[in-house]
Amino acid sequence: MKFYRFDKYIINNGISLRKNYIYDKRIDELIKLDNEDFYIIKCIFKNTKISEILKNENIDIDMLKVWLEYLYNNDILILNRCFYKKTIYMSNYKYMFFKAITIFIIRFLLSIILINLIIKIPMANIIQYTGVFIISFIFHELGHFVSFYLFNKNEFKVYINIDKIKFEIVTSKKNCRHIRIVSLMGPLMGGIISIFLYLLIKRSYILLIAFFHIVLILPIFQDGKNIWKKYY
Repeated sequence: MKFYRFDKYIINNGISLRKNYIYDKRIDELIKLDNEDFYIIKCIFKNTKISEILKNENIDIDMLKVWLEYLYNNDILILNRCFYKKTIYMSNYKYMFFKAITIFIIRFLLSIILINLIIKIPMANIIQYTGVFIISFIFHELGHFVSFYLFNKNEFKVYINIDKIKFEIVTSKKNCRHIRIVSLMGPLMGGIISIFLYLLIKRSYILLIAFFHIVLILPIFQDGKNIWKKYY
């Protein structure tokens, strides 16, 4: 990830800086810091622009780059750039899921509109194709979200990332109980609802959408990696 002097950023909800560590309330994790790192992180947390941090002559530029990238990759810091990664975290998980789905759908529809400006497709077809895909996508993510909740009611710690038009439910790396079932439930629910819609509407393109969900169990995709990964 490349950062620029003029970049603006914010620290995500649920993140707090304490003495010698960062606490991530979203997934209940601590990130320990030594004194030098704590100074750099403190400067990052106090500001909202990279240019403001660079005014500090005591900052090690190379270490600043390392920590900015680390904080970005771990969803602690997000950049104020259009269509870049957005992290959604709320204590009300139902509302969090609804908000994340809404943002994803808006981004997806904007992408379809931009594509349609280049490749002319009849509007009726666009509405039909995107409508079916969005419905199947919602059920795909609900499969992950609900199954994870059912297996982890007492320690349900998640947040949601939307990176461009990629949707990702994130939980603690230490919490991998039933991860195979949770990962499988997404493609399974997406595939089932797609087949149901095909039986209802009888359009052949819906079978391609069903195939898309089923293919996600292959180990080259994230769901597939989680399903086939050895955890012990």
